[in-house]
Amino acid sequence: MKKLLKLLLSFSYGTGLIIITATSVSCSFGKTPIIKVQTDYEIEGPYTEAINEVNRKFEELGVSFRAEKTIIPLGDNIGNINKKGIRERSIPDVFSIKSDQYNTQIQQGNILELNDVIKKYYATNKEDQDVYQIKYDSTNDKLIDGNTSWKSYNRNGIYYNVPASIENILWVYNARDLTINTDEGYMLYNGKKYDLTIDGITKLNTSENSSGQPIVSTKIMNSYETGAPFLNIIVNRHEEEIKKAALNNKASVIWNKSQTEDSRDKSDYDSIFENKNCIRDLNDVAQQIINWSLSTGNDLNESLTDIATSFAKQIELIQIGQTSMSILQPVSIPAYTAYLTQADKNKGAPLKALSLGDIRVKVGGEESKQELAKLSGFQIGSGMGIKTTIDKISETTNNGEEMTKKDAAAMIIRELTQPRYSAQWVKLLGRYSPYEKNKIEAQKYLEEENTILSNVLLEGMERVYSDYQDYGATGIDKSITFSSDETLIDIYWDTYHDSVRLWHNYQASPQKPNLDLNATDANGKSFKLNPLTYYFINQWKHFKELYVFG
Repeated sequence: MKKLLKLLLSFSYGTGLIIITATSVSCSFGKTPIIKVQTDYEIEGPYTEAINEVNRKFEELGVSFRAEKTIIPLGDNIGNINKKGIRERSIPDVFSIKSDQYNTQIQQGNILELNDVIKKYYATNKEDQDVYQIKYDSTNDKLIDGNTSWKSYNRNGIYYNVPASIENILWVYNARDLTINTDEGYMLYNGKKYDLTIDGITKLNTSENSSGQPIVSTKIMNSYETGAPFLNIIVNRHEEEIKKAALNNKASVIWNKSQTEDSRDKSDYDSIFENKNCIRDLNDVAQQIINWSLSTGNDLNESLTDIATSFAKQIELIQIGQTSMSILQPVSIPAYTAYLTQADKNKGAPLKALSLGDIRVKVGGEESKQELAKLSGFQIGSGMGIKTTIDKISETTNNGEEMTKKDAAAMIIRELTQPRYSAQWVKLLGRYSPYEKNKIEAQKYLEEENTILSNVLLEGMERVYSDYQDYGATGIDKSITFSSDETLIDIYWDTYHDSVRLWHNYQASPQKPNLDLNATDANGKSFKLNPLTYYFINQWKHFKELYVFG
């Protein structure tokens, strides 16, 4: 351990004698025991509580390490890292990372391996194992992950993150207007039954849309809320063949088909937009997106961005019945806290949530091969990591044990992910913990509160947990799909967004551009593309040609 000699200088003015006394403290030049912890504005309260608690523990252990909040949104912090580099002193020591950024942060050397601290603080005693669902096999010196989130962060036995939240998209609906029976697969509106499918939604919108507002709305331009659930169906239908072809043996929208990890050769990557085995399913889901969009009854431009049910008004319009159901991310629900609090006072309509996969889509190309597949979101969420440039300093605790600054940072993450904070993570951020004990704690709180807001968040939590249980399922019967960690994922989002924009222009144009819609499938059979599929294929090709590896 490096020691800084602190020189105590005292002067004897009478003799001019300089007396030099040396004492040692656990510090190093330019280094500090302060550990900066990134937090979002919305969750500052629970972070303050957790930081106060862990600082009390540091004090009890007799070390000078202290946690300190740095308030900066998750996305802005990652943006700063990308612009300034991880060595920038203003970058927090502990920060949250969305799972789709995880591989990039590893490849750029921004986050530390955490196996040593996971063994020490998360996986050794039974109490911690019960909370974090990870065990340490000391005989084989191996960590054994016990839930989907740990598995998703496992890179050949090495972990760079501690899982903090899981996410999926939900259907939120007005329970006065709509009665939904998931067991029998129907919606009841104005006494009429409609299938729990995108075809059923299209028929419901078409037959009941007298006010000009869709009964079930969508923001078709939103690549995460609308694009991913449809396109992931293709991945799930072709799961086994993609796994066989993929280097990492995982099925996603983009895969590395070579034997070179992190290849920088674009021809080594395949995708659902270019693989011949996927083309008929791509055409099917694109047609369903088109049908739903056109069924909303709005001006076509509004159906793209869903101005009528924009982010600021979406739950409000569902709750008052102006539209009855829409796709939402749980993280957006707390934005409506003030409105829903007032709705409670006015005895407003209750809101309920469906799993994304409770609605199915007809795919399979030829009529004889068609089947109903679940809409499926990305297996995504966030974890907490420690930056690689954290100060390499250590201190000795009252127990005589060495504690590094990395150890102290791991203790902070451990405190932040304890069950006692889980309800506040749900209520303030709409983020669900990946751990069963945390879920139970949040469930108790939300049930006791029993408001429109807490009830829809509670239903959402149950649905998202159920989706993650389904992750072990295969094919069309799961509501969640592995989120590609290949770097080309960036152009996946661009492809979807740009293709929908071009389809909109095509649809709105009185003189349609001349598109070559002729195609052949993997069996050499000819068929016609719809315009949206045409743009998917060609925009992917365009963006892939332009792509430059960072």
